Amino acid sequence: MLLDAVTCKQTLCEIRGFELEEKAWETVMSDMMAQPWWTLKNSHSTTQNNAEHGTFFYALVSKAVL
Repeated sequence: MLLDAVTCKQTLCEIRGFELEEKAWETVMSDMMAQPWWTLKNSHSTTQNNAEHGTFFYALVSKAVL
């Protein structure tokens, strides 16, 4: 997996990069969500095939706002 950028603000993180192996991003996201430090509540991610770099992934994860 090639991580391109992680940008976090107070209630939102944007994560993007490229999968070099199939389902690598899905595995990483599942593993992060299982960690005790994971406090983000909502997520949305998408992938798109890129002939040069493999599959591009983009995710937005946010904390629940009270």
